[in-house]
Amino acid sequence: MTMFKEVPLINMNTKDIDIKIPMIGSEDITKYVAYLKARYETNAKILERRISMVNNVLAFCGQTSKTEAKQALIDLPKEKADILADQSLTATDKASMANNIDQEILNMSGIANKPGPGTGRQIF
Repeated sequence: MTMFKEVPLINMNTKDIDIKIPMIGSEDITKYVAYLKARYETNAKILERRISMVNNVLAFCGQTSKTEAKQALIDLPKEKADILADQSLTATDKASMANNIDQEILNMSGIANKPGPGTGRQIF
């Protein structure tokens, strides 16, 4: 029985270990910000292309009456003014959205001024 008292069941030793933790510098942060901006711009272009494609399909398949087009011509400038006044949007976003609304105004003008009872592309 005395044999077990002399042998420790757990042998605990301590030792200091140096761990190197990399520091994130301003250069790394700048690179990451540039990466995020490039990614945002790329995704914005992809989104614009997809919206354009959907609009083209709607232009082929959809319908908007002259009455709806005339109402859109009243509503769209108000929307554009709201977007341009929005302080939470960047200048680039405002310009892009305003450009899309200008395109919609052109489309709705074409429908509203079309002779006869015709219809045109659907609003997206």
